[in-house]
Amino acid sequence: MSTGKNIGLVGYYGFGNYGDEYFRIIFEKAFSDCNIKVITGYPDRVKSTQVRSDVLDQDAIIIGGGDLAIPFSFSAAYWRPEYLERPVYIHSIGVPTWGGYDEKSVLKMRQFFQHDNVRRVSARDIKSRDWIVKYLQPKVETVYEPDMVCSADPVTVEPVKNRVGVILRQQPNVPNPEHFDYLNQTIRDAGKDPYYLVLGTDSTRTDDWQHMLRIPLADADFAVRSDISSLTQALLSCERVLSMKFHGCVVALANNRPCMGLSSSDKFVSFYQMVDRLQWMAPFAHKNFVSALHAVMQADGFTFDEDLRQAARDGLTRLRSSILGN
Repeated sequence: MSTGKNIGLVGYYGFGNYGDEYFRIIFEKAFSDCNIKVITGYPDRVKSTQVRSDVLDQDAIIIGGGDLAIPFSFSAAYWRPEYLERPVYIHSIGVPTWGGYDEKSVLKMRQFFQHDNVRRVSARDIKSRDWIVKYLQPKVETVYEPDMVCSADPVTVEPVKNRVGVILRQQPNVPNPEHFDYLNQTIRDAGKDPYYLVLGTDSTRTDDWQHMLRIPLADADFAVRSDISSLTQALLSCERVLSMKFHGCVVALANNRPCMGLSSSDKFVSFYQMVDRLQWMAPFAHKNFVSALHAVMQADGFTFDEDLRQAARDGLTRLRSSILGN
């Protein structure tokens, strides 16, 4: 039975980024008896009057998830004052601290977080929670709940024997080709096959694909898909995964696939600490790259912590209860 509630979603939606579109799917499932609408107002696309009109049609606004509380750059799309005309619930967000600290940006975010209409604040890792408490100082308690993608039911996919998924992402500079030669040779020396997956749709897929074409990847298979479900199936067709994309790692590990995180950004460090696999994480140029790659390639297996899955589900249950009062 429908609750008749209208809920507006604010986040990095509409660009085909795998993790963000997965958030949207999870929110739609958690609030399947409500009317969900994405209302993110990017200033260069949407006028303030249109955002306000969309907001006034909602009973509540959910902002999240992802790295939306950016200490070094104020993102006007996520923290527009128009959203505060309705009760606001901030869920499963992170804080990327790698870019430094800009006081003006932080003060603008603090003004938003301290508004009386901010009813709930949830961070996806402890470090992000502590940063929000210290620098943004919400009037409501800030809680830690694991990334909401952890809440998803495991997906039953039989992996293709010897397939190793490799997930890259668009970035300003192409990594050293020698790193890819080493990666591909290590995979083949283990008797396995590299399988390059473009983990995105829409404009993200285009950007990632064009980036991948700049890299010399001879004799490798590629997978391109047009929707999140198909991407997840392709991802989990791999016995193990090496990923520059955070939610490639989250989904792989949550489905018991050994996975190397090809990054050392905040969210990777926090998540790999949660699953007790920091030794499986290193970007291409890092001193631990070789040891991390070999550790994942030689791993006998991996079992995801069901307590993390349940904690993420409990977070969504509490969010729902806060909004709907049940």
